[in-house]
Amino acid sequence: LRGSMLIEVESLGLGELCIASAEGRMRTIVASSRAKRYTKSATAATGIAPGSVDLRGSDSASSLLQAAGYQSMHLLGVENGAFEIRAPRGDCRVVRRRDHERWAGWPSPILESGC
Repeated sequence: LRGSMLIEVESLGLGELCIASAEGRMRTIVASSRAKRYTKSATAATGIAPGSVDLRGSDSASSLLQAAGYQSMHLLGVENGAFEIRAPRGDCRVVRRRDHERWAGWPSPILESGC
């Protein structure tokens, strides 16, 4: 992986294209100058200028990779300040099966969302 740039792509169809300028829950990681340089050259080539969004207080695969010493950048779609297509934290529920005989060989109830 020497010399490589890992790019995390998330929710690209959602709103405006953005690059994470800073992210991380425990330790804030800022976008590297190399990532900013690549973004600038991609903007010149395509004419699409991504915005920037501050994701301090949340971890992503990109922030964990950067903390481990790898070069990475996080491209994502942002709409009205929301940057993820996920359920809210309190919106967790257990899915229960109604026909127990039909599903007897299958695992027990499934927990939805990442609670």
